[in-house]
Amino acid sequence: MMYDDGYIPIPSSVRLDEIQPVAAFISKKIVVLKNTLATSDDVDEKIETISSIALCQTSISLLMIAYLTEDTSFIEQAKHLYRGI
Repeated sequence: MMYDDGYIPIPSSVRLDEIQPVAAFISKKIVVLKNTLATSDDVDEKIETISSIALCQTSISLLMIAYLTEDTSFIEQAKHLYRGI
């Protein structure tokens, strides 16, 4: 929840316990995909890799929204997006 003064409150540990493992898992996947992109010579593989990176970034964005709004449905949406990769 954002306040007028720009203050972001300290999150409850329950929220972080749900978000942190998912975010860590997705960020590791982004690193693997980046390395795949750097070493790939196949255009189709590069396109698929870039698409997967975009989905990972979207999942991370959903986790940030879940953190700020305290709405756990965004966590489930992020997991659902990631499972598609």
